Amino acid sequence: MLKILKYIFGVITVLLAGYGLLTKNFQFAPWMLVAMSGFTLVMGISKFKEDQRGTGLNLMFASAFGFVVVLVILFLE
Repeated sequence: MLKILKYIFGVITVLLAGYGLLTKNFQFAPWMLVAMSGFTLVMGISKFKEDQRGTGLNLMFASAFGFVVVLVILFLE
């Protein structure tokens, strides 16, 4: 299940980033960051399951920071 979520979040991130780069339209950048944060969160959870707690914790903190940045972008614009 985590592998599928990781691929889904990864594909969404790449598609939204590619769209932004090709069209110079960055209105979907916050949603790309949501997908990237979701990808990072899923990677953190899988690292915890593999008993690599330090790496998993760092990835979860990075994911939480990404979600906070998205909230700031969406609500302060």
